Amino acid sequence: MKKTLVTLVAVVGLLLGLKFVFGGGSDPAPVAPSRIVTDTGGELREISIHLVPEAAFAHAAWRDFLRGLAGDVDVVVVCENGEAWEKSRELLSEWRIENLARFHPRFLHAALTPWNRDRMIVTDRILFAPPAPHRGGEKRKNEWKVPWVLAGFGRSVEIAPFHFEGGDLIATGTHVFATEVLASRNPTISREDLGRLIETVCGRRLVWINGPVPEHHIGMFLTPIDDQTVVVGEAEGEMAPALDHVAETLRRKGFRVHRSPLVTTEQEYAWITYNNNVISGKTIFLPTYGIDLDARATALYESLGFRVVPVDVRGLYRLGGTLRCLMHVLRRN
Repeated sequence: MKKTLVTLVAVVGLLLGLKFVFGGGSDPAPVAPSRIVTDTGGELREISIHLVPEAAFAHAAWRDFLRGLAGDVDVVVVCENGEAWEKSRELLSEWRIENLARFHPRFLHAALTPWNRDRMIVTDRILFAPPAPHRGGEKRKNEWKVPWVLAGFGRSVEIAPFHFEGGDLIATGTHVFATEVLASRNPTISREDLGRLIETVCGRRLVWINGPVPEHHIGMFLTPIDDQTVVVGEAEGEMAPALDHVAETLRRKGFRVHRSPLVTTEQEYAWITYNNNVISGKTIFLPTYGIDLDARATALYESLGFRVVPVDVRGLYRLGGTLRCLMHVLRRN
């Protein structure tokens, strides 16, 4: 009888916990079991990347970023298998990356792409996977398992209660930002309910950017600098009204808004953008393209107090993403 009662209490506790995590309560505060790792703030301490030796288009970006990264930052490397890791180690040595002991391989045992960002939401204790694998090619479907490969060391994996790609969200210490793109992935969930679910998973106040927005990941056109300051892409032509709408929406919500050059191309999603960067304390790893606009973007971020480390993304951007798309920050100072 006592054992049965204990079991019953445990089950009830679990059900209440699930209700709490997935938004069943009425408390409007975004209380969560963990909080999304921010895109601003402290220096990087641990990151996750996919290293795919045959993906030569990503080599220059990996080389520049990893060479500029502090030598004591832990790097969790997801590879296909041990052979891929040995080839990756050869590349790291060729690129003169220091302290290879801080690179920790994890094996997916399946083919994968270099795009690490979209397969999960990273919080300080939980890795949230999408409810279903990506609808793209076989490699992207394989990557749905990446959160489980990264689990352990104080992190668990849960299935998120809404559909997403990791690039749909970007966060500061107080806010998480999302646009109509994320809402469009969840047509069966009301906007109000979806907002509550996002706040519950991310543990931060949601800033919805409604209306006509660019149909791309939010990190491609928005960079939070701190809790009050953001940088929004600025373009000419057909994309200009949507980006101006994003900037004006955030101004109305009380944010200080700076503008950074952004150029679309005839190829869908292939943007020259300086927003898809990675920040570590007062250092910013900035995508560069070997064009005159690089200097303009560099000057902007230097004026905001950053030391700029250029990262060559010329091999990446025509595939629809740049630097931030290649990695997840697992831990900051």
